[in-house]
Amino acid sequence: STSIGKTVSAEDCTKFIDGGKYTIEPDKKYIKDGYKAYKMGDIFIVLKEIEVVPKNENSTLDVSTNEIVEETVLKAFSENSNDILGLTEKEYEKIITNIISGNRITTEVVAEMVENPSQEDIELVKEKSKDIAGYYDVNVILRVNGEEIARVRELNKKIKISLFVPKDLPTLEEGYERTYSVIRVHNAVAETISEDLVAENDKITVETDKFSIYAIAYKDTKAQKEAGTTNPKTIDRIVVYVALFIFTIFALGIIHRKHRNII
Repeated sequence: STSIGKTVSAEDCTKFIDGGKYTIEPDKKYIKDGYKAYKMGDIFIVLKEIEVVPKNENSTLDVSTNEIVEETVLKAFSENSNDILGLTEKEYEKIITNIISGNRITTEVVAEMVENPSQEDIELVKEKSKDIAGYYDVNVILRVNGEEIARVRELNKKIKISLFVPKDLPTLEEGYERTYSVIRVHNAVAETISEDLVAENDKITVETDKFSIYAIAYKDTKAQKEAGTTNPKTIDRIVVYVALFIFTIFALGIIHRKHRNII
């Protein structure tokens, strides 16, 4: 391997690469397992791959999450800016130190139920909706050897996150349907990022690039009848009326024939 601070040519490299900066893209067959060459401007940097995993049962992730988190972290590294990730300077320094050292960075996307949200968050969310199913603290946590080194508050692209809906909501009344919306509180600003969502397998999916407090709101509305459908009770009444009409015609026909026979 070579020092991360020195750029060399990889044209004649015939041994396993586990770090370094190169003027041309290193041949994949010489890159050590678990490492990857990333293009940054006119050079390639070989680093340990960043692994992304969901942390708990309150959320699931889209497959593209890994690439997006990886891309954002490396963008912050290449542009020497902690603002891209919304990091503190201390967090950013830890990331850079571990990247340069070639340490493997693992990312956990954690969605934890919040039993007692702050009064400020409650008031901000209530401005958007009064009927709240639950609050979540959603975080992207970077770890090295299991130790937390930073919490990413923003990504440069949106990722898909599925949040599980609490099961202790009021029972849905007959003839009504329930839809959901997701409210995000980020930097003391509440925003409805998605609405009119229908739960599938007890979860709803949204796209987001900011991580903080989230709330799921619900709304029950009377179900709309599909075009061309008729109330079953109305159909039953129509059938009865038609049957009575046919019976009346049939009875009148019999009376008329009897009358003619008497004459």
